[in-house]
Amino acid sequence: MATERNEKNEQQEVDQPVVLENTQEKVNYKIEIPEAENFVFEEKSTSLSDTTFVSESVERKVQDIFLRPLIVGEPGKEVPYEDSESALDVKSTAIMTKASFVEFPTSVDGVDYNFIQWKGSCPQKALEKLNQRANEKTGGNIEFPVGNEGIAPLFTIDINGQEFLVRFMGTSYYDDLVQERKSSEMVQETGLRMPRIMGTFKFSRDFCQKNNLPLPESDDPNDFNGESLRDYIEARKSDIDPAVYERLKNQYDKNDFDSSAILGENVRVFRNIFRVMDVEEALKETDEQKRKEKISVITEASKKIFQKEFNREIDDKEMIAIFSGLLGQQVSILLKNRIVQGAMSHHKQDITLAAEICDFDTAYKLTDEYFKGKPDWARENEKEKLVRQIFLVASHIKPVLQAVREAGSNTDEGFTADKFVDGIVAELSEEEKKELLGYLVAKKDDLQNIECIAGKNEYGGEPVKQVLDNLKDYQDFFDLIRAKLESGLKRKEKF
Repeated sequence: MATERNEKNEQQEVDQPVVLENTQEKVNYKIEIPEAENFVFEEKSTSLSDTTFVSESVERKVQDIFLRPLIVGEPGKEVPYEDSESALDVKSTAIMTKASFVEFPTSVDGVDYNFIQWKGSCPQKALEKLNQRANEKTGGNIEFPVGNEGIAPLFTIDINGQEFLVRFMGTSYYDDLVQERKSSEMVQETGLRMPRIMGTFKFSRDFCQKNNLPLPESDDPNDFNGESLRDYIEARKSDIDPAVYERLKNQYDKNDFDSSAILGENVRVFRNIFRVMDVEEALKETDEQKRKEKISVITEASKKIFQKEFNREIDDKEMIAIFSGLLGQQVSILLKNRIVQGAMSHHKQDITLAAEICDFDTAYKLTDEYFKGKPDWARENEKEKLVRQIFLVASHIKPVLQAVREAGSNTDEGFTADKFVDGIVAELSEEEKKELLGYLVAKKDDLQNIECIAGKNEYGGEPVKQVLDNLKDYQDFFDLIRAKLESGLKRKEKF
């Protein structure tokens, strides 16, 4: 796919707006995200030719320079590849430690996007920030069992003693990437605001051999077989500190160490690159000036993105109003289509400031097929998860509201709750409103309880600490959402 091109031609090609195959309009300007200390990082990266990788077939094509695997690091220096064709300046944020992006306007099926992102790249500066956060949370640094050199070294992190992660730094497991793409395509049909996956790459055997990564059995993109984590670790046992090896070995039966661990990347397009967790990160800043700067980077970019989408001036209050209303609309789509996203309880990393819902690798649809072979009580449990999503999505409003207040807006929670509820109610049929209202009333005792919203029934006991921490101090806000939603459903139905 890639062809020889000189640097001048490449630069001209990259600077022009791109129109994808099935679109009518051009996007005329890009949204720039400025660097911010310990928050938004800029780094050199290497866009590698397809001769080194195997690509899934892609129906909607971005320019060649973007539709390639990307490794953060300058070609010939940090990235030891002589056959790399293109150097790109990429950016990353402090909370997206496995993804790098460029500001580049694209349009797909009439929807304008502002950023291209590689999920599975390795932004070094963002990873340094992750290491810092891990140290603050757990009292210990990330460990590199076989060393921290190379493109994607193996690392481990213990999260508060509750979860032990073993991953390859910056990259993603290929089967997760493919599952995310397939689930995203299923959800995409509903009209939900979400990123679009433009391509999925599987790292080839040759690339993995050169870079000390788990070996796939073949370069066939439909072949998911390859070296497991257990096999990878055992083959390098002599290079691992004995104490670290024992910790890893103790995880063999607790985690999935026997499945294929082959790696790859997804290329995605977004309206807004910032997630709500970025807002939470900015609000943690203790230096007042730096805190203002970080909040401003997010809110100014987000206002420009909405201005571009809705073709009018947007201030802080209207930004949070649009955000809240759009989130309500997305909730109604999830309810109408009975889709459980499955990953919003632990953190606020799955919704962008453009109200895009992301990361559907754990998503599923509550169909008769899904319930085949499951016990009768499973339907009630899954219905509860579906309705709990209302509150989990709503929780993303609160940090953004705090940020715009600190920027000078006097917007209150009632205003944003009204916008959110209006977004839900306006999209539901009379029958759907009646069903939802009946469920909220019947489950009032449970839905008054933050432990239930956090998933008490789902986990068969107390919710995990990470979930409760994510929803700490949200009880009053959830009560407000529930009361306004019940009122809105009654008002619309006139009973």
